[in-house]
Amino acid sequence: MRGRIRGPRPDDAPVIGLDLGGTKIAAALVAPDGTVLARHSRPTPATEGAEAVLDALADTARAVRTPAATAIGVAAAGVIDPVTGTVTSATDTLRGWAGTALAAGLAARTGLPVACDNDVRAAAVTELAGPAVSEASVLLYAAVGTGVGGAVAVDGRVLHGAAGIAGHLGHLPSPEAEGLPCTCGATGHLEAIAAGPGITAHYTRMSGVPADRLETVAARAARGEPHATAARRPRRPRRRTRPGRPRQRARRRPGGPRRRRAPHRCPVPGRPPRGLRRRTHAAPAVLVSRTAARRTRHRGPRRGRAHLDPAPASPRPHHRSTPMTLPLADALKGRLIVSCQAPPGDPMRHTDTLVRMTLAARAGGAAAVRVNDPEVVAAAVAAVDLPVIGLRKDGDSGVFITPTVRHALALVDAGAAVVAADATARPRPDGSTFADLVEAVHEAGALVMADVSTFEEGREAAEQGADLVGTTLSGYVPGSPVQTAPDLALVADLAAALTVPVIAEGRIATPAQAAAALAAGAHSVVVGTAITAPTALTASFVKGLDG
Repeated sequence: MRGRIRGPRPDDAPVIGLDLGGTKIAAALVAPDGTVLARHSRPTPATEGAEAVLDALADTARAVRTPAATAIGVAAAGVIDPVTGTVTSATDTLRGWAGTALAAGLAARTGLPVACDNDVRAAAVTELAGPAVSEASVLLYAAVGTGVGGAVAVDGRVLHGAAGIAGHLGHLPSPEAEGLPCTCGATGHLEAIAAGPGITAHYTRMSGVPADRLETVAARAARGEPHATAARRPRRPRRRTRPGRPRQRARRRPGGPRRRRAPHRCPVPGRPPRGLRRRTHAAPAVLVSRTAARRTRHRGPRRGRAHLDPAPASPRPHHRSTPMTLPLADALKGRLIVSCQAPPGDPMRHTDTLVRMTLAARAGGAAAVRVNDPEVVAAAVAAVDLPVIGLRKDGDSGVFITPTVRHALALVDAGAAVVAADATARPRPDGSTFADLVEAVHEAGALVMADVSTFEEGREAAEQGADLVGTTLSGYVPGSPVQTAPDLALVADLAAALTVPVIAEGRIATPAQAAAALAAGAHSVVVGTAITAPTALTASFVKGLDG
């Protein structure tokens, strides 16, 4: 069971929204227009383990379920992978929650497809439909309660980020929280000073007077108690110096600004891969008012789960699928690239299925994956920490592998580290040249793999700026030799003549052929059908038995 709801659903079918918190599970049966048809809640068995929580979620869903309900959406605490429906990391609010297969476990208990995401992101989804948020806006959503959470949306899509923690505000370093313990086990995080339990604990530390909850602190602050007021409005702590000694000025690097070492980073959500490249884009910001936040709190996560974001990537991702500050060629040298594609009409042509292929390729030791279509690129970028080579097939004749600049930039926007494009001498449908495509992709921050069929095309592509040259189209384009085996002669000729890496691709069906391609001078080898095409492989066996 996947982490996102897929497949057709009746337009008038209700769905079940579940809001999982540390103290309560709330359920709602939600109509397509957002009307809440039924509600139910129960305590969360937070200390009894993940299986008990999954059982409680299923029981709560059954309490509002009707025969017409077609799917379940879950808004849960923790870092949630929306593709696989797995809790990748969490604090100890729910015992043993990190690593839980939330979507699969709940689907097995209910028999319905399940989609999952972080609870604050689910609440932010409901704000995207509000009148204050236009499609071109950037939304920063903050939620403060037992913890501190956040979400960021760009152009109407909620961002998840390279490590799944985009917008996660609670574990950002805060000078006001310096030295204070956080729920994640580190110190100095915003949640330790700004969340309800954090404010309450801070009051007790300062006053020595116990308080059971934030409301108690707020009531004492309303009466003018100094410690309660200070706990609600903390100031940045000042560094003490020894008596009689002047305060030392912060050192700075020559020519650089004064800096202070950042506090320890939170080990819970994890860090993006070292060297990960990010791009930022200026855009108008939208500030969520307290009134809007309160309104969303009541209608929020449960309704947000009824309108699940169909993909975890943004139109303009702030990351690439590979650390582009490191030489990509070094990461691919002598290694395997797996082409995870399926032709139109094939049962495997499904985004979640193709993403599962990329995960399997990674588990098997692949150095990169090659996938078709921006949607699959975006999902693969979110799912695997491998370079993603993206392409877009448009049609089935002429130049149809990423035929235009528009197709190429859509792949870059989806997060592809490398754009694969037809670099043959045939005319392109938009009248552009391969050099135009290369220039546009390079300006957008990605690399280009030229798919060629002859030696001359490969040499020309390299001269036009291609970063990689692949023998992908040899034997499939008029003028190239028709053969059933890999074109190792073309690999050898290109490898001897070009200074850019040559990628062997096309009809490589066995490990021995892959090794032979490397021996012929290939920098890397792409294998597709022999690994990721069960329909074609089954047909070949059937044909062999019939023959």
